[in-house]
Amino acid sequence: MDENFQAGKDGLMYAASKGLGIVIMEPMRGGYLVSGMPPEIQEIWDSADIQRSPVEWSLRYLWDYPEIAVVLSGMSEIKHVEDNVKFASGGLPDSLTERERELISRVKKIYMSKTRVNCTGCRYCMPCPSGVNIPENFKYLNNAEMFDNAEGEKALYSGLEGQASNCTECGQCEEKCPQKIPVSQMLKEVVKLFGK
Repeated sequence: MDENFQAGKDGLMYAASKGLGIVIMEPMRGGYLVSGMPPEIQEIWDSADIQRSPVEWSLRYLWDYPEIAVVLSGMSEIKHVEDNVKFASGGLPDSLTERERELISRVKKIYMSKTRVNCTGCRYCMPCPSGVNIPENFKYLNNAEMFDNAEGEKALYSGLEGQASNCTECGQCEEKCPQKIPVSQMLKEVVKLFGK
């Protein structure tokens, strides 16, 4: 999803050419790529010759690059640790087939088409001086679009502290955003969809 953000894939290749070890974080974009799977994406995973969970696909995509030394994955329960250890045993450089790479590419295109604002949840924009929880606002906006569930997300959004309507357009967040998101403008989209 983020091959063209920050240093991205070009930066990966450049750093590797200089002999630097590469560490990747947020391999599942804070869990967004593996929870609440849109049906058309699940259909693609189901069409694979070898059945894998979305978590394993995410990790194996990165492990497929010989330039990547370490992938940091957030784990909140022992099952996550056990699964990741199991997945790592087969997660070797150049281990994906061309068909598997093509499936991953198809999934990426669908996610990109359904992503309203390309926020990775890195939180570099925080804290907001007006108290807006920027990443959470964008998460609700993206979920409403991705899962075609504006009403369901609106109900969840109503309990959020730091809603988009608190934005004063000071611009501090935009200076810090590594994705160069026009944060103030996109927060207005959140207000349009969910109200104040």
